[in-house]
Amino acid sequence: MLFVLALAEFGEGTMSPERLGELIDRYGQNVLRTAYLYLKDRQRAEDICQEVFLKLFREDRTFESPEHEKAFILRMTINLCKDQLKSFWVRRIVLDDSKEPGRVEDIADQVADEEARKALFARVMALPEVFKSVILLYYYEGFNTREISETLGIPDATVRSRLKRARERLGKELKGGMAHA
Repeated sequence: MLFVLALAEFGEGTMSPERLGELIDRYGQNVLRTAYLYLKDRQRAEDICQEVFLKLFREDRTFESPEHEKAFILRMTINLCKDQLKSFWVRRIVLDDSKEPGRVEDIADQVADEEARKALFARVMALPEVFKSVILLYYYEGFNTREISETLGIPDATVRSRLKRARERLGKELKGGMAHA
């Protein structure tokens, strides 16, 4: 974020530094979280976050409402993440995502919980894009179906249908995975 704010100080965009700061304060965590959910790498998510706000700074768009503004920013985030995931270089790099362990007495529970979360998240990320997007926005971002509809530019009924089909698909996969365990 400092990079974008530094650009604001040097006049590299059409948006005022104050307005940029407001957008970063209002949407920065949502953008970072969404990028992280797609990319599964904090540093790459931070890069996408900077790129989103840099583009906004340079374009200085106006929006009909705060909901439209948020939907536009998150749609931009998702599109930039998809572009990065399609990149040849990104597909060739394997990154280490190791973490330090917690307290010793809780380690068995933590490992079991973490493995379950990772397994579910891996299944969500393996879903076709139409299902993955609605699941991430609904469960991980806390959007309602109307907000998802506006963000993705699809009818509300389509969002509900995709959520239902994604849940059914995940349920079948989870039951199938448990039967093989």
